[in-house]
Amino acid sequence: MYRIIGGDQQEYGPVSADEVRQWIAEGRLNAQSKTRAEGGAGWQTLGDFPEFAEALRTGPKPAPGPAPLPVPLPAGASASGGHDAALQRVSTPAMWLLVVGILDVAMTGFDLLSRLLLTNTAQVMQQLQTLPPEIRAILEKLMGPAGAAYDLVGIVADVLIIVGALRMKALQGYGLAVTASILAILPCLSPCCVLSMPFGIWALIVLTRPEVKSQFT
Repeated sequence: MYRIIGGDQQEYGPVSADEVRQWIAEGRLNAQSKTRAEGGAGWQTLGDFPEFAEALRTGPKPAPGPAPLPVPLPAGASASGGHDAALQRVSTPAMWLLVVGILDVAMTGFDLLSRLLLTNTAQVMQQLQTLPPEIRAILEKLMGPAGAAYDLVGIVADVLIIVGALRMKALQGYGLAVTASILAILPCLSPCCVLSMPFGIWALIVLTRPEVKSQFT
């Protein structure tokens, strides 16, 4: 994969070798166009790359100086500055969503385990008998299947938050990233709602920005 500096001094890519050869054939690039291979040490002219020697030799007569790339950008090419800026914008809210999701899974999992271990034990049931009937009925439901089901739903939501945060951090899966942000805002699903709600709102605000949304794949 390669990155190209166009005549407008913007950086484009990464693009494949076949795309570079196509742009050469169309007169969009020439031997003087600044090019850098992915992982390469620095910028070189396109003529310094032997893999493009044949395409440059048979392509159209080069214009003086680097030829600009078309606008809008061809499929597969994007201004790396916009991509890098979007990565910076989503990095912090995505990281906090990830932290909140992990904390929620740990807390909800512990709560579920406690329910399963304590339900119907003689000691717990004896303590419940001392409470008012209304409170005792609510606690018995929470300690029973209904409470366990609630915890399971919470764990599923927390896993979605974790996965969505990881995808958001990589600018992948826009819909999943938005879903994770919304789940973090819902107080009924998160034991850490005091933390998760502001971070979920922050993530949603960042995700709705056009310059960020356009960089998701």
